[in-house]
Amino acid sequence: MASHALISSFRTNSFCDHEVLRNRVLPTELQAPATFAFRRDQPRQIQCTLGVPARGVPRANIATFPAAAAGSSCGLHVKKELVSFRSVPKVDIPDPCVENKLREDAEEAFWDYQFLYRTQRSEVEVPIPLTLVEGAVPDDLAGVYYLCGPGIFSDDDGSQVHPLDGHGYLRKFVFNGATDPVMYSARFIDTEARQQEFDKENKTWKFTYRGPFSLLRGGDRFGNLKVMKNVANTSALQWAGRFMCLYEGGIPYEVDAVTLKTLGLFSIKEGCKRLISNPHGTLRSAAVGVVGKMIQPILKGVFDMPEERMLSHVKYDTKRRRLVVMTCRREDMVLPKSTFTMYELNTSMEVVQRNVFTLDEQLMIHDWGLTDNHYVLLANRVKLNSAGSLAGMAPTINCLSLDDSLPHTPLFLLPRQLVDLTTSSPASKITSRDWRIPLKVPDRMWFVHTANAFEEVDADGNLRVVLDGTACSYEWFSLLHMFGYEWQKKWLDPTYMNTASNNSASSPAAPGLDAENPVQLVRISTLLSQEGKEIRTECEEFENNKCACDFPALNPLVAGSRQEHTYLAAASGRRQAFPYFPFDTLVNLSGHNAAEANVSSWFAGKRSFVGEPVYIPRSTAAAKSPDSPDFQEDDGYLVTIQYAAAEEVCYFVILDARRIGKQDALVARLRLPAKYAFPYGFHGVWTDIDESVQSAASRNTN
Repeated sequence: MASHALISSFRTNSFCDHEVLRNRVLPTELQAPATFAFRRDQPRQIQCTLGVPARGVPRANIATFPAAAAGSSCGLHVKKELVSFRSVPKVDIPDPCVENKLREDAEEAFWDYQFLYRTQRSEVEVPIPLTLVEGAVPDDLAGVYYLCGPGIFSDDDGSQVHPLDGHGYLRKFVFNGATDPVMYSARFIDTEARQQEFDKENKTWKFTYRGPFSLLRGGDRFGNLKVMKNVANTSALQWAGRFMCLYEGGIPYEVDAVTLKTLGLFSIKEGCKRLISNPHGTLRSAAVGVVGKMIQPILKGVFDMPEERMLSHVKYDTKRRRLVVMTCRREDMVLPKSTFTMYELNTSMEVVQRNVFTLDEQLMIHDWGLTDNHYVLLANRVKLNSAGSLAGMAPTINCLSLDDSLPHTPLFLLPRQLVDLTTSSPASKITSRDWRIPLKVPDRMWFVHTANAFEEVDADGNLRVVLDGTACSYEWFSLLHMFGYEWQKKWLDPTYMNTASNNSASSPAAPGLDAENPVQLVRISTLLSQEGKEIRTECEEFENNKCACDFPALNPLVAGSRQEHTYLAAASGRRQAFPYFPFDTLVNLSGHNAAEANVSSWFAGKRSFVGEPVYIPRSTAAAKSPDSPDFQEDDGYLVTIQYAAAEEVCYFVILDARRIGKQDALVARLRLPAKYAFPYGFHGVWTDIDESVQSAASRNTN
């Protein structure tokens, strides 16, 4: 039966601890009734959860039927239970055949979701070849793809951590044309936290850090002050012959790009002139600053928080050949202010510009935009919630909650340069506006990832600043339950990522994004007069895209200017239990007009999921300038990882970006050995082979 196969797959794919797997007994909480809830306003959606009530669904018209037979041929002991089937009033209950089909689909969906976050403890220090199973690797594809993400979620002491707190696991794929095999290697980032939690001699793990998003079951919970766990698991960057892995809660770790050996923490060299700062501020910000100085010893000495934390998303200014990074200060986590420092580094990794901005808002910024003249921040507002989480009674992130007191979203345009009044440039004059005063985006949203940002001067000399990116409704976003994590459970609940509303505290009266797709691509634009006055600020949705989507990507040659193609990972809606996440499709939104953008897609297949897409220009196209009349923005490849849950393996997929939406879009598919199947990654980066070698040579020389 399907359920037997699914339970068998749980032995290797589960989020649960290894003791459960060795004994081949399902955790007690998984033996609770399963609930499938149908919503009248979303007929294509099926809410699936085991042992957790469906949120926001009236309890009516309940029917029950057996969930699975007791026992199995593989030795697992399964408790026979009943499955509750609920629907809203006036919705007919499906006939038994449909009923059983939906039940089996929901069972598969639950186990497939656990497969995405399987723990992979094995490292691959000696590169191994991938197996080509379909198509052919293009001869002009030569370079290295690195994928950063968590690698382990369960220790040997009974604790499970949130995916955002999983130790960084760096995956590397080396391409050298059609003749050489694609080589794969992977290693954990050897952070300070990993050194404390991993016993190298016995090859065992014992989590001692709570981490911002987790709470330990087998370790110390109450009074455990080990909170800031820098796991370097979010993204990777290559610049000036240096390679590093980033994490939102700390300083990046530098890694040898060839061997993947961890070299140590990376530090930004000081010494440049501070060009922009907040010299005066307000009385409120001055008072908050005094409190910040008072709590510095506590945050540093007790919680071991670094003075500055680098955000895990960086920007590349291809025109000026600069790497731009953003940091925030440790006291901003508990104070109603935000201080952002922007470092701009040249190709020698020297800081050529350092700008500091202090805002009277408590913000949680994950990603942002860069234009010729501005740093663009769409503000995710938070507020202090409960101090109990700091004592170990709840995950630390629970001390913050969404601040939905405003019916709009603040948009900050922070100037990159000092105002030069001698120039006639409209953009330069506009930067004279008070950057501490935000613009007002009429919709309320939580910003997730940036696709692109650019600015244009119209015929009247007005400046239009545009930010494209993915955002979600406040009603859907949950700091505490991202990815379905609950510290008391040994499994992840996919319901949290697949329901239209998780945040009961949010006010539904405020304008926000369409709840049908809580994560979607939006275009934020503001028009400023030559004097810097706001003429109009608006939010546009890409109306032809009917899928929830995230992880935007585009041709890096057009970053910072108006793009025609935006690529995203999306949920096609073919899986009723997964209307929003995980993603099973790659989409291409083409066209300059958001309202009329064309949508084409590539579907990964039944019970298959995809991670972040990365665009790689063809070698013949990379030398062409976007200003050339022969330039074709979509002349390149789109690569991603395919997670085939039914086979329990991972594939590396190469698509022709120009053929997305057509049957021949797939260029090649390469299979990773099943024993090295890895969990869902976060963000990756593509580099040329010579850059990778240069990185290693640079570190060896130093």
